[in-house]
Amino acid sequence: MLLRFKKNQLRQPPQGWHYIEDRQTITGVSPEDVEQKIVAYRIRNGRPPGNPHHDMLYFWFDLRPEFLEQVPDGAEEPEISPPDALGGVLRWLQRLTQQGSDIETGPGVAGERAAICLACPHNVSLPGDQAIKSEIDRRSFMLRKGEVTPGLHFCDHHKMDLRVAVRLRTEFLSTTPWQPGACWVRS
Repeated sequence: MLLRFKKNQLRQPPQGWHYIEDRQTITGVSPEDVEQKIVAYRIRNGRPPGNPHHDMLYFWFDLRPEFLEQVPDGAEEPEISPPDALGGVLRWLQRLTQQGSDIETGPGVAGERAAICLACPHNVSLPGDQAIKSEIDRRSFMLRKGEVTPGLHFCDHHKMDLRVAVRLRTEFLSTTPWQPGACWVRS
């Protein structure tokens, strides 16, 4: 049985539309508003957004099922799930933020690495959801202390933000068994 929030709901829940995550109450004027705030909360806290629509349905089914109705045959449920690349980069940046300030290599090394990445075909623009990309950009900006290397983006081989990666000591980098030809990550 598929469920959805009742269409044309005339009454509001006594405690208002809300969702509880990590002992935090997220409130809004409608279920859709709360779902958007859940996505923002999760991204701010370094987690993929998952599927807040289904999370809200399960939460309200347990709390107040009278606000739900059965989905008619043929209706589709929206799916919200982040691309693996975005979620992985966001988690990687979050771990780096937790490591502290002693993660960087010298500026000369960063410049040499950036030159290699600029010529690499794996240096691509970050794909996917704009909300997650905005959070990645924010965390990346903080980690690199605002320094910019034009042309550096995302490594689709190592799944790293190159703007940050070129500045890191090697123990903070993710490696794979196979490396592209001139890749500096393997050295």
